[in-house]
Amino acid sequence: VDFPDGLGVWIGAHEQIIVQIHYNLVDLMTLGQPDSTSLRLRYEAQVDTVAHVALPDPFLESLFQGAGVESLPAGDEAYKYVWELSAREVLWRTNSLNANDYDSFKLWAVLPHMHRRGRKMSLKILRGDGPKTCAADVDDWDFDWQLVYFYDAPIEVAADDVFRVSCTFDTSDATSDVLPGWGTQYEMCLMGVIVSVD
Repeated sequence: VDFPDGLGVWIGAHEQIIVQIHYNLVDLMTLGQPDSTSLRLRYEAQVDTVAHVALPDPFLESLFQGAGVESLPAGDEAYKYVWELSAREVLWRTNSLNANDYDSFKLWAVLPHMHRRGRKMSLKILRGDGPKTCAADVDDWDFDWQLVYFYDAPIEVAADDVFRVSCTFDTSDATSDVLPGWGTQYEMCLMGVIVSVD
């Protein structure tokens, strides 16, 4: 991820960086193959704007909720899963901010994420009685597009705005309902965000 000039995530002097690498071992041809992963970090003594990252996915989070695990029904070529969170709830998911301290924030970037059954994904910001803001619209999902997409200019978001994320999945060849999970045989409906507060 190459952040725009002046924007960066704060890392304390004694904090550790944990890198999580997802290996796709569903294809048995990949077993025993060498890892060619590399990591480059760019440090700055300070930045103009401190960024915070949130990775909301209520579908995946249902694995850890007492109300039961959600699933995608088998046999549907265009099943739509929709979740909504208030912008404040999204801000809480940064785990680095007290969201109650802020009435608004700037949305700098999105990271749409689904697995192999994903077909379409969108993020709309609902603004009270006002118009919706289309913040992301992926019309033809490709699993290899797992990138962070920065806006030319950040989007202003009020804490009481609502994030509505819609994911469309093709489960037509599934023999049983598709569960949430990290492996590619499972699914996710994650809309990662990079935000800042004043």
